Amino acid sequence: MNHDFDDCPNVTNSAPKLINVFEIALDSALISSEEVDTRGLKSSIEPFQEAPQLIDGVIESAIARISKAYLRKTKKWHVDVLSAFVKVRGAKIVGRFFPNDVGLITRVLDDLEQNDKEEEWQCRHVLLIWMTVLVLTPFKFDNIELDLSERIYQVCKKHIGASGKERDAATSVLARFLARVDTVHKYLPRFLDDVAREGMSTAFTTLGIASTIADFLSFSSPSDVTEYIPQLQSLLGLLKSSGRASSHSYLRKLLCKATYRLALSSLATSPEEIPQCVESCLDELLTTTIADKDTIVRYSASKAIARIALGLAKIDTDGTLVSQIVESVFGIFDDASHDRMHGGLLSVGELERRRVLTIPKYSAEVQKVVTEGLRYEVRKATFSIGADVRDAACYAAWSLFKHYPTLCEQSPQLVRSLLSELVLVGCFDREINNRRAAAAAIQECIGRYSSAIDSLETGIALVQAFDYFGIGNRQHAFLEVSLAVQKLKVCDRMVETALHAITSWDAEIRRLAAKSLALLCSAEGCVLQVINSILLKVHTNSLEEQHGYLCALGELLDVVTANTIQVSKLDIFKKTQFPAHEARLRYEGALRFILSAAKLFSLKRLSMPATFGVILENALSMPDDGGELYSAAAAAAKYFSLDANTCIKWARANRPGYAVVLGVIGSSSDVAKIGDLVNANDVAVRVAAIHALQDITTREGVGRVEIAGEAVYKGLQDYTVMPTKGDAGSLVRAASIEFVQEYSSLFHHETVVQLVRISMEKIDKLRNAAVAALRKLVDGCGSYPFQIYNVVTNEPVSFTYLVRIMGCADAELRQAAVLGICGSIGGSASESVVRAAVEAICRYILLNDGEESTQELRLFADTMSECLIHPPAAHPRREFETAELIALAIENGLELTSYVPVYNKLAKMCTFALKKKNSRQIAACISVFGALCSDSNASAKVREASMKKLCEVLVCNQLQVGGSCQMFTTCINHI
Repeated sequence: MNHDFDDCPNVTNSAPKLINVFEIALDSALISSEEVDTRGLKSSIEPFQEAPQLIDGVIESAIARISKAYLRKTKKWHVDVLSAFVKVRGAKIVGRFFPNDVGLITRVLDDLEQNDKEEEWQCRHVLLIWMTVLVLTPFKFDNIELDLSERIYQVCKKHIGASGKERDAATSVLARFLARVDTVHKYLPRFLDDVAREGMSTAFTTLGIASTIADFLSFSSPSDVTEYIPQLQSLLGLLKSSGRASSHSYLRKLLCKATYRLALSSLATSPEEIPQCVESCLDELLTTTIADKDTIVRYSASKAIARIALGLAKIDTDGTLVSQIVESVFGIFDDASHDRMHGGLLSVGELERRRVLTIPKYSAEVQKVVTEGLRYEVRKATFSIGADVRDAACYAAWSLFKHYPTLCEQSPQLVRSLLSELVLVGCFDREINNRRAAAAAIQECIGRYSSAIDSLETGIALVQAFDYFGIGNRQHAFLEVSLAVQKLKVCDRMVETALHAITSWDAEIRRLAAKSLALLCSAEGCVLQVINSILLKVHTNSLEEQHGYLCALGELLDVVTANTIQVSKLDIFKKTQFPAHEARLRYEGALRFILSAAKLFSLKRLSMPATFGVILENALSMPDDGGELYSAAAAAAKYFSLDANTCIKWARANRPGYAVVLGVIGSSSDVAKIGDLVNANDVAVRVAAIHALQDITTREGVGRVEIAGEAVYKGLQDYTVMPTKGDAGSLVRAASIEFVQEYSSLFHHETVVQLVRISMEKIDKLRNAAVAALRKLVDGCGSYPFQIYNVVTNEPVSFTYLVRIMGCADAELRQAAVLGICGSIGGSASESVVRAAVEAICRYILLNDGEESTQELRLFADTMSECLIHPPAAHPRREFETAELIALAIENGLELTSYVPVYNKLAKMCTFALKKKNSRQIAACISVFGALCSDSNASAKVREASMKKLCEVLVCNQLQVGGSCQMFTTCINHI
């Protein structure tokens, strides 16, 4: 059962439809007495993974109904659907909705004991989740059934060492079982003895034991644990020293949880003195675990510190012990390594969350460490670290604002300082999570402390600027939010932070920061001061810094007036060539600066420095994969006296930069020469030539450049394949289609033919663009036997609609359609494209009847045969793909006009394929010979010859061709 929800942009909108489909499918499945295909049910559940809470309205009744059906008669589909719910919503939520009748314990245990096969792990997982509810029954187990406790213990113990998901469920059941009043004193010491005796044979067993202890200490009463504390400490020490903890972060997290929960249990039963295990636990947390290399361990450690501190606060009357813990946490920052900074800030946030920190006593320390965290970034060679530290600092600030309602009255300077720092993170941080975390903290601050800002209007404007979804857009944050904040006068370090951001390791951040800096300086009125300060630094040896400075100068010069700056200062280049490994970015920055400087020189009618022109020419000779360098060069080129003929000459020498510039400096008189570049050896030159023709046409009008259409038509036929880049010609075809869409009046029938072919090919982007171009060319034109009014560009619809062209009267259109769809069926297309193309052809053949449709199918068959026997000279590689299309058509009942020529051609192709040992080509021949053997429309002679050829292929072929034996069997059965 397949359901298409592509028309819904996300699961939130499609939730009612999904739930309705699921309920209908579930009703049908529950009525059926046979096993049910669960793909339809699961396809309605799994989309909710991105928003699992949306399924809560149906999950309770669905689990109850499926559980009852399972108890009546167990079927595999029951487990599959319940497992899908667990996958989407989680074991804790799903477990709440299972039936919890006492009498079900023995039934579920029976099924668990019988499920020993490895492939039945899903069933065991679901049943163990069910047991997490049943094990909480208020009745003694042995009163329900003799030895029931022993059965539960043995089942759980068996599965806590499993390698699959059932281990997590088994540990949860065992922990709840051990924590019961009627079992703790009998089975806990037994469990500890079993572990000590049997050891930890595998890493999975170690994880299961650690998880069981951690969960047991969470569920149990401290009074029940007291007498077993020494044994538990010994076991935890054994787990830590096992050697597996050092390489397994999840195990270290479990051990951290177990250790601090054991310390809390000890503390709860010894209110008059601090147990030794509490001190050792704190020492381990503050010195080692809080600086662990993995985030999940540091986060667990931070919560552990805060919970122990809260426990001590209840018995520490003078606050001495808590103060020592807090001071130790702030001492973590003395060694400002990345892991310690992150762990320390998480600890501060957790202490604030539990109001253990005393404000204003620790206001200065909190301000210092949170500010350092919000600014933390450590540059490496080509990246930086510290994003998680800034995120933790945002959490600490949010926690402080949320849990200290009188903070602004006690420490107003702390609130204003942190608000200012958070604004900078929200505007200029590279990471979306950090910007959103800062926005959450800002909204918390504004909502709780109205006195932290000048006026209510300012606060509302600030909250609106830091919208959760808006701040997720990096460009919006850098360019719009930063300017809005600057106008609100909330922070006085906006320009300074933008200046720092232009030296980021990320080139995209440098470009955005440069634009932001220009906007901020223009609003602040400090453009000249910032230009002068950057001019003093621009000759730095750092690639990232120089690129950022040059980009910033270019943006700043765009907002300065010509009369306020001395252009003589702008002759800044001491050298015009840069090291090869740094050249692209340096040239890009230089050209961005030259573009803005050239405008000022032009306004003042002054000649530009000679270095500017040399740098431009050097940049045009550089390779540029990203396109930013050539774009900057093209923008600057109009201020220089570049000769179009010279640029064409260099473009023919495989220098794409000069071809890009032709779009700026070229004219209608250069169109013919530029059009010749479509035949250049370099694909990038061909693409740039097409774009240059489009730019000239846009600038000078369609009427003067009709000749451009011929060059673009050549581009549509570019099927260049390169060993390292694959279908490189697709880039030229894409540029040509873009031109056709813009200027359809330049193109005629042969362009329509080529677009029909591309609209049936395997590349999604090109196919969709070709369909859009066809719509402009064909709509309203009565000379074509098809219309494109309602073609939707997703795969199934476009193939289904356009496949009818293969039977139209125009031979060129038929051949183009066949060649195109051959590439989608027999080429290296994606599975979805192949499936859509095959379904479209099968539907076209099977649903056509009547005299007119018969004529269409005959034309289609003739065209396929012709493409196989006499392939177009420009596309010889389509032979084997055409053979696969013929096989598909014959299998669906299409009758060929002439079988003998097709067979003769296939025999030659098969000989060639066997000689080359090309498995794909051999498989194509096998498909057609097999189809011919089974085709009742073919003569007996052709069927017999095909059978012999197929046997020859299967005997001679030494390659492993999938499906050969099956095809051979099919042919033998048919004969």
